[in-house]
Amino acid sequence: MSALNSIYFFLAFVPLLALGSPRLEDRNVLGGTIGLGDIADQAYLVSATIGNSTVTLQLDTYHADLLVISDACQAAACAAVSGQRYTPSASFVKLYDDAPFLQPGVGIEDVSEGRVGRDTVTIAGLTMDSQVIGVVDNINATSPLWQRAVGNLGLGFPLASILEDYAITVAKGVDITEVTYDWVIGNTSDSGPVIPRLSQTGAIERPMFSITLQRDTVDVSGAGQLTIGELPAGIDNASITWVPVRLYDLTQDPDQAPPSAPNEKAYPFFWEVPLDAIFLDGEKLTQSPSAGNVTALISTSTPYVNGSADVVTALLNKVSSRTLPTLPCDTPHNLTFQIGGKLFPVDPRDFASQAAPGDAKTCVANVGPTDGSADDTVALWTWVLGTPFLKSNLAAFYYGNLTHPSVDPPRVGLMSLVPQNASALLGDAVKEAQSAGGSLESTTQAAPTASSLITGVPTATIPGRKPSVASASPSGSANAAASPRFAAFTGGTLGITPCVMLALLSLSVCML
Repeated sequence: MSALNSIYFFLAFVPLLALGSPRLEDRNVLGGTIGLGDIADQAYLVSATIGNSTVTLQLDTYHADLLVISDACQAAACAAVSGQRYTPSASFVKLYDDAPFLQPGVGIEDVSEGRVGRDTVTIAGLTMDSQVIGVVDNINATSPLWQRAVGNLGLGFPLASILEDYAITVAKGVDITEVTYDWVIGNTSDSGPVIPRLSQTGAIERPMFSITLQRDTVDVSGAGQLTIGELPAGIDNASITWVPVRLYDLTQDPDQAPPSAPNEKAYPFFWEVPLDAIFLDGEKLTQSPSAGNVTALISTSTPYVNGSADVVTALLNKVSSRTLPTLPCDTPHNLTFQIGGKLFPVDPRDFASQAAPGDAKTCVANVGPTDGSADDTVALWTWVLGTPFLKSNLAAFYYGNLTHPSVDPPRVGLMSLVPQNASALLGDAVKEAQSAGGSLESTTQAAPTASSLITGVPTATIPGRKPSVASASPSGSANAAASPRFAAFTGGTLGITPCVMLALLSLSVCML
């Protein structure tokens, strides 16, 4: 950003962005919906069309942009990817050559490279022209970037995007180190991530998306779906608990305060929400005295629930007496997060996974530490609520007003999907597995290509100027170790394998 000439940064993960206008043939369109694929609950996939290529992308609420492997990539890691890759067509407009990309979750030496450009993107039946994308043409790594996906669909906030900077550098003819937060905030409708652009250009009713994840292990059940612009059909807003998203104070650095919105000081970067408390089997877990205001990142690309090392260690000690924290597969445990004054449990079927093939008696908890490395200390959240949590709860992500967040703040809405008989269902699944050879259910579902537009009259009113919160959330400010725009991105399983720190700034954090 501006005044960063003295600060070098590395791109720990390359997202992408956009320029253009949506197609609005049907002015009654409120949004769209599409089903999700699932790779044994390790990665959730969504189908999208980029130019003339229909590709499978990994769903990612942590990063902000769209990255896709091209058919020009000859590296072994590219060859290992199944499914159609992206083939640039006449609609592709190149912006930037030889942009460096880092493979998420690996070392800085594993660099990939490619082009930054614009193309037409369609997802869930909704189309954006001139969406900026990152086209991976080479990977210096031994494994694919994603499991059975040729790219990444980032659903984060514009200020967390890296490739919007590339689009702005081309549009304004400046160096990337000169791009300011104000430019990013003001250019979202032209060069922001897909869903914020759909909202700001009027292509969807509301600036939001919702996710439900299916269960493809232990007890195959549920339906995975991405809904854009509205709540899913049949979901009453009164059943949703809305909580605020953490905002980062930009005014601590005068060069970063947005002059186009002088009364705004704090903006969202991540889907990060306050945690009231954490319980295991009805017992409240004690947080570290130094933890302060405890928050959690909600991440569809993390196949675990991660938390502070001391709390996770105490949790694992409660469910297992062994050095390797294994536990009986048929013993249900209730890991519950209190958010916005309400309890949101992880389904007992999602708490643990089979430890070894052919042994449906021994499982290992899907819980691990976030703070295993000093390189990860710039992360401001204490917990990462990954797919075990999201299989158990519907999550609605509301961007709010991206230029003036005090007018309409961002928030996350949650609704528990855990049935009353979840423990009994776990027991039945384990018994069935033990009688059928010893392996718990595990399957893979391809990402469906069929989608549906949501048309007609809006179904519900999302909470207005301020989020509806059942209990007081943390407030005030705390010192941040790094600029959230150039923070330490971790790839794959967030918080477990730190990737690389991008740049250090001194900012404050506040919660509205």
